[in-house]
Amino acid sequence: MNSDGQQIAVLCPEGEDAGQFEAAVRHAEGVPVVIRPEGLPASAGGLLVAGEGHFGAGSEDLPVALSEAIERDLPVLGIGWGMQAINVAFGGMLPVAIDDHRGSEGGPVKHSVFMSPGGKVSYTIGGSGWVSVNGCHSHGIRDAQRAEGLLASAYAEDRVIEAIELPGRHWVIGVQWQAHRIDEQPKGFDNLLLALVERAIEG
Repeated sequence: MNSDGQQIAVLCPEGEDAGQFEAAVRHAEGVPVVIRPEGLPASAGGLLVAGEGHFGAGSEDLPVALSEAIERDLPVLGIGWGMQAINVAFGGMLPVAIDDHRGSEGGPVKHSVFMSPGGKVSYTIGGSGWVSVNGCHSHGIRDAQRAEGLLASAYAEDRVIEAIELPGRHWVIGVQWQAHRIDEQPKGFDNLLLALVERAIEG
């Protein structure tokens, strides 16, 4: 990586604090650039699209910046709201209401997910099988909502999809857990952020 660092565009829903996502990019030694949904800077080498709500909560249109990143074949990491937006971008349906994926007072809750071996997510993190992650979401994607062209690479015990990825050479990954809260996730899970920066294309 050059001395100036690689620029990563950070897109989150209006009204959410982008600072926590900027900090996650800095942890991975990238340079975060907070953007609005309408466009992706030419200097951005990758996109982090993330949020703690659910996509469609405010009748959001698909962010133009996400469509542009996919068209430019930039590496994209979606977290929470961002994973659900990626699913819609590839033709999937909006998330549906689910239970037991956040605490009784609306805060995070630990729950088990199964990481499928052989996928980009398990390869990047460096492990597969059952693991406990920290999540906090009231809506999720099941196979009925998943875009046909995306693979589900992690499931919760109730069959809610916890990670999706675009097969082939492209690096487009979405995870439902709070990957930006690095200290609250298992060891090695920050590799997703590190890989996003490492794969970023020089602008």
